[in-house]
Amino acid sequence: MRIHWMMSGLIAVSMALPGLEGGAQIPAPFPRIVAMSADQNAVVNVMRTMYRAAATDDVRKFHELIVPGFYAFDGGKRYEMEELMGMIMDYHAKGIKFAWNVTRPDVHVAGDQAWITYTNSGSITMGAGQAPIPTTWLESAQLVKRNGAWKLQFFHSTRVPVSMPTK
Repeated sequence: MRIHWMMSGLIAVSMALPGLEGGAQIPAPFPRIVAMSADQNAVVNVMRTMYRAAATDDVRKFHELIVPGFYAFDGGKRYEMEELMGMIMDYHAKGIKFAWNVTRPDVHVAGDQAWITYTNSGSITMGAGQAPIPTTWLESAQLVKRNGAWKLQFFHSTRVPVSMPTK
């Protein structure tokens, strides 16, 4: 009896809501995930490959991902590719490790130009035996398509400040 009452109530409510007559479905409470195009996926893959190259000090691979004139803004400073990789390699030599993850990418493609914004949800480990410190960066990049492959022209990273607990 109770189930019958609940079903009757749900049917009555759904009939009263505008736009739901005729068997229409109630919209999902979360936004639909939109499938990305092949170019959009390729742009995201360039960013992930860049992080793999940086994490393994693979300067050759990083060079394959950029066009001449590439530069980056990171930590309030402008870096050429060699300077950026040099800084990362210096951190690695001190035992500092980074974990980078492209999350929530928003990719726009217009002909042979693309730009991406995303949240980099990762961590920094300050040395052997240390626990990773969760870290978030807001990042963006501009890419160009050369000979069928997406290449980085510009990269920007802003570290999100760690929230301090309130008293």
